[in-house]
Amino acid sequence: LVKEHLKIDSDDSSPEALYKAVNAAHRSLIRVEADELTYPLHVILRYRLERDFIDGKLDVADLPKEWNRGMKDLLGVEVPSDAQGCLQDVHWSMLAYGYFPTYLIGAATAAQWAHYCQKDIPDFAEKVAK
Repeated sequence: LVKEHLKIDSDDSSPEALYKAVNAAHRSLIRVEADELTYPLHVILRYRLERDFIDGKLDVADLPKEWNRGMKDLLGVEVPSDAQGCLQDVHWSMLAYGYFPTYLIGAATAAQWAHYCQKDIPDFAEKVAK
């Protein structure tokens, strides 16, 4: 069942094979469905577009075209519709500009905290599991 849903081609059912299957990088149109490797590229695209819009270098009418170009350049993905492209997030419709970079700051901070907690607290993983 696990092999079928994770699309594992191998007969290897070891924990290592399962880990690799679950943590595989893949291109995604949708930011919240992106893996840990490509997620930052989604945020970088949004930041660039917001920056250019706020600086007056990007008109709203050009947003879909620039979004599609950015997705192709950064992720190699063709965007089939604006709903799966520049309209997929609610942030801009709520005028929440400058919000996306905070996601990367949070992820980088969490990774650093986890690294140093694991380094400095011998039973960190066990404490977190409780």
